[in-house]
Amino acid sequence: MITESGFEEFCGGPFWNSTLLAESSWPQLTDCFINTVLVWTPCLFLWLPLPVYLYGLHKRGDVTPLPVTCLNSAKTFFSAMLTLVAVVTLVQDLSLLTYGHVLPVAVYLAAALRIASYTCAAFLTQHERKHDVITSGVQFTFWIILLLCDVIPFYTYIMKEVYHTDLLKFVMLCVTFGGEAVQVVLFSFSEAPDYIKRSGYNSFEKHPCPEMTASFPNQMLFSWMTRQHSCCTESERKSQK
Repeated sequence: MITESGFEEFCGGPFWNSTLLAESSWPQLTDCFINTVLVWTPCLFLWLPLPVYLYGLHKRGDVTPLPVTCLNSAKTFFSAMLTLVAVVTLVQDLSLLTYGHVLPVAVYLAAALRIASYTCAAFLTQHERKHDVITSGVQFTFWIILLLCDVIPFYTYIMKEVYHTDLLKFVMLCVTFGGEAVQVVLFSFSEAPDYIKRSGYNSFEKHPCPEMTASFPNQMLFSWMTRQHSCCTESERKSQK
């Protein structure tokens, strides 16, 4: 069983500090909270459902893979780019060991977990493409939660003016935050438009239900029903003429 002192040693400080949060000039969270909860939580949303999700893809049997498009290529590229940024950040942290500056284990673990998660997302994007998945709820959930969690370290670095003391770390965080924002936008779109237009890949009807081609956020918000209503209204008008 991990004791409170053991966890503080793991983090290099207290996990929670109400005074720091409520009585500072701006809302601050401890480094321990930032390096554990704000990293582990979004990664859990990727790794926990992953075995079941992969099993479900396997059970789909033989399907026609999606073509390589700009959209799925961009998703893979930004995941790979974020992996590289996380590796650079980890190498920078490890390089401090040569100067006798040992960081808490939580810092190294957070960086390693980011590397594993970004790499997993890159391979998962191509695996989904090969299994005819036009939109990924698992990845959209992962990226949007990760982006929201990284808002806190992002504004913390700005308020602490880290760019004056460690410019490289600040730049790496900015690139990471920007890349995650781009991923949220990319995963807000489905592969359906390009997929339907290409010959040999059209397995839908001539006028498929918009829900079949909607992205995951559109399905959750039922915004695809707007298109469905428009199609029904247009069909009704044509029939009355």
